[in-house]
Amino acid sequence: MEHNESTFYSLWTEHIKINECTDLFINEKLGDDYFFNRVNYTLCCHNADDDANAATTLMLRNSIRMFSERRLKCFVYIDDSDSVPESILLKNKFTLLDTMQAFRSNIDKIQQHENQSIYVDKIGMNLVPVWIDVFCKSFDALEMKSEVQRILKKHFNKLTLLIGYVKRNSSQIPAGCALLFNTDRLTGLYCLGTIKSFRHQGLARKIIGSSIDIARQQSASLLICQAFTKQGFAEFYKRLGFQLVYKKKIYVPIE
Repeated sequence: MEHNESTFYSLWTEHIKINECTDLFINEKLGDDYFFNRVNYTLCCHNADDDANAATTLMLRNSIRMFSERRLKCFVYIDDSDSVPESILLKNKFTLLDTMQAFRSNIDKIQQHENQSIYVDKIGMNLVPVWIDVFCKSFDALEMKSEVQRILKKHFNKLTLLIGYVKRNSSQIPAGCALLFNTDRLTGLYCLGTIKSFRHQGLARKIIGSSIDIARQQSASLLICQAFTKQGFAEFYKRLGFQLVYKKKIYVPIE
């Protein structure tokens, strides 16, 4: 799962590996978006507590410097059960911002959703500007438009872009979006969003259903996704049949 995630983030950012435990993903043109701009830290290479403390402190200093040079906040992701970096983060005046929950489900076990007033389309390059418009409106990120356009143009063949349409009278209104990324028989569901005025109508469920169909076509056995605790979607995924695999705490320096 984490390989799929890190490879996906690398498409959107500059991936810098500080050491075998620490990966930085940086793109100043995406602003202080802690989904993309992040430090992934895993306590994987130290046995003694003193060594772990020293390594984590050094990692923090290097990471803060590299993000500060780009005028970005330093968002640090750590395993939910990893107390060593957490205590060091707190000592260095970091504060808990959010928690990311990672889910997976066998594609044959996810509940499908039928709604005749909504349909989902797998789009070609000609509709990428529409996808970008829906994405930026859904996530209130209009300032990212030009950078998202550059990234999708560069990596379009590696991704599957979906647009969800709501039928209104004789019109079909683009109102939701998602992006699929497949590696090693595992499909990641990313950037699932709906424009505010079209929420709570079953659009996200319909997009997930279409994602299942595409995952099958890609010979994937699992569909994975992430949810931030503050956004409140964890229970939504659980109701659809997704299972929680792991959590990561997200820390940011106190301003």
